[in-house]
Amino acid sequence: MPSLSNSDTDDEYGIKQIKFFGQERSILVQNENGPCPLLALCNVLLLRNAITLPRRSLGTGSVTFRDLVEILSNKALDLPGEAGRSMDIEALVTVLPSLNKGLDVNPKFCHGVTGYEYTSNLVPFDLFGVELVHGWVVDPSDPLYPTLEGFSYNTLMEMIISAQESGGNSTTVEAEAAKSFLDDSAHQLTYHGLTSLHSHLPENSLSVFFRNNHFSTIFKHEEKLLLLVTDQGYSSVREIVWEVIGNIDGDTAHVNAEFKTPSLSDDYVYSNSNLSNTHASNDDALQAAIAASLQPSSSVPPPNASSTSSPLSTYGPGHSATVAAVPPNVAAVPPNVAVGVALSGPLTNEPPPSDEQIAQQLQYQLNLEERSRRDEELARQYQIEENQRRRGGTQEPRRQSEKKKDSCVIS
Repeated sequence: MPSLSNSDTDDEYGIKQIKFFGQERSILVQNENGPCPLLALCNVLLLRNAITLPRRSLGTGSVTFRDLVEILSNKALDLPGEAGRSMDIEALVTVLPSLNKGLDVNPKFCHGVTGYEYTSNLVPFDLFGVELVHGWVVDPSDPLYPTLEGFSYNTLMEMIISAQESGGNSTTVEAEAAKSFLDDSAHQLTYHGLTSLHSHLPENSLSVFFRNNHFSTIFKHEEKLLLLVTDQGYSSVREIVWEVIGNIDGDTAHVNAEFKTPSLSDDYVYSNSNLSNTHASNDDALQAAIAASLQPSSSVPPPNASSTSSPLSTYGPGHSATVAAVPPNVAAVPPNVAVGVALSGPLTNEPPPSDEQIAQQLQYQLNLEERSRRDEELARQYQIEENQRRRGGTQEPRRQSEKKKDSCVIS
């Protein structure tokens, strides 16, 4: 078994039970290190039922990093023999101890969704037959394609830094074009990349998706691309299982184990203390919003509105609205957070949503906004760290041959 430091052995991942095509499956949820490659790789294998977690871990609801490394090491030793596999296992033993912190991968922009520089870091995916894909792909019809062809992320950053240091005219023009591409695709997912993922991934296939220095389990089902939800905040919410990738700007939706829109229920509300990396300001806004929503409703008009203004002008004909009064001891809520507004729908005998349902909707919306902010911040941080690393770091040599992996198709 690979040698691990004491800090590594202390790392633990929570366990969540979900349904996958009607079968009970255990998946791992994030710890403080976020969605690391180990998490994504193990979740693919767990959903395939290729590995199982120790019984004691299922009892406690968490599994240690040491246990996961041991499970993967034993699984590798049990794989059918093939030429060169012993070298791969040696590389696996070297790479595994670092998989709970991150993994240095180098995507290529003009080689499709599987385009990466092949290094020993990719051995775990190769060895277990898990395809690693990304959507940071340039459209061949894009005028920038000839400039970016042949570049990986690392070599592109080297070219930009070199151009900035030398100041040559021709090199500077090329570098400016490259920098423009990186700025325009800061989310590390392009529209061409999104369509390429749709066309490349087989139906009902499981792979690992790389984006913004994060690794996620991706699943294609009924022509939709779905990311397995592993946020700690959803660990006790069985109704939230998958996140639909519908566009490149982070505007997504969640679905349940049956790939349907989840219903709002008591199970939908979770504690903010379980959310990782939640900003204090967002916490305050959420608590204020919930506190306001749970107060008895009154007919107090919204701020800056006259007492004679009609709610129908805001909410459309056939709808009425009640606005909850904010108690004086509750902090002011930012103007972009809607608080305490309940639409009763057409003027019928149908009851309006309850205060609890309003609080649930507010909590869900604020969590989505927080996730989008985190993704943008991580993208910026990733760019800064990569720039610094390329200025003084070294690059691992290419492997002579590149291996191609097939996604596992669930029947």
